Amino acid sequence: MVSPVRTRSTLGNTFRWLTVGYAVVLLFVTHVPGLSVSFGEATPVEADKILHFVAYAVLGFLLGLNVVFETPLALAPAALAILALGGFALVDELPQPIFGRVTDVLDWVADVVGAFMGLAFVWLSSLAWMLVQPNRPALICRLSDNEMTAGRIPPGKQPQ
Repeated sequence: MVSPVRTRSTLGNTFRWLTVGYAVVLLFVTHVPGLSVSFGEATPVEADKILHFVAYAVLGFLLGLNVVFETPLALAPAALAILALGGFALVDELPQPIFGRVTDVLDWVADVVGAFMGLAFVWLSSLAWMLVQPNRPALICRLSDNEMTAGRIPPGKQPQ
């Protein structure tokens, strides 16, 4: 039988690989020349911004799972993750003319706002879980072997 700590470690590795894999796919797709998608009544420009927002919201969500897994409810790592995602979006956006696409500041803004929303969703969900279930660990939380007691945290030992 696998211990809960081992399962959580495997879960953390899964989050990491999903995030890295998604980021690689995102970099590839955003550099394909002539790629266009339409959303019903939305203009091509609006559809482009929606795609940027959603793509980076998913990336922010995945990175948020990593952040909450490693450091539950810590603001500094979450803020650092947003800065990293903003940098990643910039690195994604700047070389696009090389591939026959256009660099657009509004695309970058949509990327950053989407990343923030995805990460904030995970962080706030974890916070809500902690408020509703104060005697349980966060949705995704690392605990040592002695702290795993039938899924509860011993009195006086709250996640940091």
